[in-house]
Amino acid sequence: MHLSMDDIGERLQRSFRRDAGAALIRTYQFRIAGEDQFHLRIVGGNLTVHEGAHCAPCVTMLFPDVETALGILEGSMDPMQAFLDGHIRSDGHLILALQLSGLFRR
Repeated sequence: MHLSMDDIGERLQRSFRRDAGAALIRTYQFRIAGEDQFHLRIVGGNLTVHEGAHCAPCVTMLFPDVETALGILEGSMDPMQAFLDGHIRSDGHLILALQLSGLFRR
């Protein structure tokens, strides 16, 4: 399944917990299957989704496909189990990577 950036942004906006991100300033880079990239920017409870790479993300998340990335963020996949099974990897601040799923409704 190939989703547009608009589709990804809309899905993530629906499940984003503004209250959980109220005091944050963070950028999460997503690399899908080593090729496609997008990043989430969270500033004061607002989420924006951008295509491409960010110059200085807090953490980079590596996923085999966009469905896995969205499944973890939207709550249909357990992030810890996906990490243990090798479906996701991170490069950067591990604690921030683990906190990512808490920013979205399960």
